[in-house]
Amino acid sequence: LICTLTPFIASVLVVNVVLKDHTGRPRPREITQFNGAWEYKPVLKAGLPGRGHSFPCGHCSIAFTLTSGIVFWRRSRKFALSSLSVGLAYGILMSIARIAQGGHFLSDALWSLGIVWLTLMALYYFVFQPPRTENNPVSAFSKQQKWKITGGTAIVLAILALFVWTRRPFYKDHNGSFNISTDIKQLNLHLPEKWKLGQPVFDQRDNGKFQLIIQGFAPPHTTHYLSFTTVTEESAITLQFNENIVGYHRDFEKILVLRLPEHIKVNINSIP
Repeated sequence: LICTLTPFIASVLVVNVVLKDHTGRPRPREITQFNGAWEYKPVLKAGLPGRGHSFPCGHCSIAFTLTSGIVFWRRSRKFALSSLSVGLAYGILMSIARIAQGGHFLSDALWSLGIVWLTLMALYYFVFQPPRTENNPVSAFSKQQKWKITGGTAIVLAILALFVWTRRPFYKDHNGSFNISTDIKQLNLHLPEKWKLGQPVFDQRDNGKFQLIIQGFAPPHTTHYLSFTTVTEESAITLQFNENIVGYHRDFEKILVLRLPEHIKVNINSIP
């Protein structure tokens, strides 16, 4: 039973639902040092929830749960050592593969192993309370105890599914650029409903640039699509933004930030 609960609690609940969605650590391929868009975050430094899902390694945690057979040490040390060896070997290979793919840092893999073992020890010593001596056999669960454990597990998984569906942090940013000449005096923005316009930034650049940041809550497969067009008429330029959200979402906050050449003096007009 401990071997069954460990993957659900350690890998599904703690790693994939709680930590990966809320720590906001970008993957190696997503950071600026490897031509990504986001800054590197140390392993224990909190980031923006939903902005990166590197910590910890979900694939590695599943692989390391094979080491949970170590709980059979008193009954079969051969099986316990085999489980430990296979789990560590598989977990190390999975860690190497995920690191090579640019999906995780080494620290992500090591922490996934630590979380699995901490969960395993918590279940073994504090929940099921094994015998303290080799000669004292483990007492069997009664039928009522089995039903309670099964029912409790089902309730926890149901709550977990509801949580994932409604309160999973969502983060996405869109970046784009557009040409803007020195004779432009008016910038018109056609924005979708509920968009917010951030403070524009003027710096040394030859063209205009925008970044749209979306934060809120959504299930894993929800996607936000963005398209835009530009129309120039005499001394005015118009940017038309269109968005399409596929999937369930809630509490989305969308902020548009413009970066414009500092030598251009332009009036910005937001049109809903």
